[in-house]
Order: sequence, then structure tokens, then C-alpha cells
Amino acid sequence: IYRHVWLNKASKVHVAPFGTCVHSSFTLNYDDCGGCAACIGKPQLDMAYLHIETTVDNKDVRPADYSLKHTLIDASGKKVAEAEVNERQILAKDSNHTEACMEVSKPHLWSCDDPYLYTVVTEVICDGKTVDSYSTTTGIRHIAFNHDTGFHLNGEVVKLKGVNLH
Repeated sequence: IYRHVWLNKASKVHVAPFGTCVHSSFTLNYDDCGGCAACIGKPQLDMAYLHIETTVDNKDVRPADYSLKHTLIDASGKKVAEAEVNERQILAKDSNHTEACMEVSKPHLWSCDDPYLYTVVTEVICDGKTVDSYSTTTGIRHIAFNHDTGFHLNGEVVKLKGVNLH
């Protein structure tokens, strides 16, 4: 073998490789100050909603019951939020797709100047025991594009610079 290889060992019921997708959303203002153009569509950045999509695989020849626990951990290692997916059944040699959402109050936002990252730890629980754990690194930010003002990151205009070099 002339290149790096990895061996992944997992439980029969486990999070699929690259099986977790995390994205954030925010509530948008529409009429805070009577509908002036400066406020319409601006995000309320004091509360974020983290959406977690997870694919769980069962490589066993028998169906299994499992539940999921998602924990959001900040850069200092402190637990910020949790979400759980109630017990459900997965058929033998099958995959399940689940969705969960957690609220994060006063999130530390990712930006170009401060690329702050959180970690979402997803645990697969079977028969009361954690059988798999999967970590996903994510940043919380709001992105929007307006045809008049351009690219917005966390409610602020960010000038995009580049060249048309092909």
C-alpha cells in the first residue's frame, strides 16, 4: 500500500461514515420597527436553531431498537445544548435517517475574523448502553445574499473579492 489508509471499527448499529449533517437557522425580523428596509429580513442572532440530520446503519442480521443523543460542546469543552431522538427500530441490513433540532441561546457566531467552532457529539444508544459515538465539527452562522447589497454574514455585509481566472 503506497498511501495512507484508515480502518474504522464500529458497532453493528452505528452512525454511518459521514452520516451527520449539521446546519443552523435563525428567526428573521419582518416588522420590528414598522417594516423599514433596514430591518426587514435581518436575523435575530441571539437564538440559533441547530438542525441535525443523522443516518444510522444496522449491519446486523437482526432488527434493533436504538435512540440517539446529540450534545453540543463549545470550544472550551462545556456542554451547551442537547437533543434526543426517541427509540425507534431499524431493520436488519438497513439504514434510518433521523432529524433533530436544538436551541442554542446566545451562540458564539462563526465569522471570517473569529472562526469559532462547536462539536456535535452523536451517541447511538441500544439497550441503555452507548454503542457508538460520532463527532461533527460545525460553526453557527447566518448567510444571506441580496441582489442590492450583496453577501451578508451574520447580518453584516461582507465584500467578496476574487478574480475571473479560468
